[in-house]
Amino acid sequence: MYAGIAEMDKILPPAREKVNAELGDRFAKLCQEHEFFYILGSGPNFSQTYGFAICSLMEMQWQHCSYIHSAEYFHGPFEATQDGVFYFLQMGSSECRAMDERALAFLKTHTDTLMVLDAKEYGMEAVPASVRAYLDPVLFYAMNCELRAARGKVFDHDPDFRRYMGVVEY
Repeated sequence: MYAGIAEMDKILPPAREKVNAELGDRFAKLCQEHEFFYILGSGPNFSQTYGFAICSLMEMQWQHCSYIHSAEYFHGPFEATQDGVFYFLQMGSSECRAMDERALAFLKTHTDTLMVLDAKEYGMEAVPASVRAYLDPVLFYAMNCELRAARGKVFDHDPDFRRYMGVVEY
């Protein structure tokens, strides 16, 4: 674990630059083009799939979206897959990757609007395989913060601004 955490310190700065350069603008544009989209992830990464959807996007950016576990996708939601529907897949680098790969294979042939954030492409292969499941979510959290910021800039929406939370009684 110590070796993995030490690698994260090396991985995260260039990963932030890479996600901004390669995905930030496209993600923001797809959010403009699609009022609603789905975010998929699996295993321990599902915590970031859920958090990205409800906290970063719905709460902070007022973006309509839904989160789906990559394995649960094949228990029904895959029937709604079609061209014109935006899917964002967070593909892990640990034991649960097979579920993400299965979802990716299907999505590639059944929708024309797909974005993939693959942990292996952002440096996670440098982390010992035995601890990737614990540290992939750290990578995804950092990347999701960058994507949220990219969306916020395009929409001119400060992620700290709230309509209701802490503003009205509930």
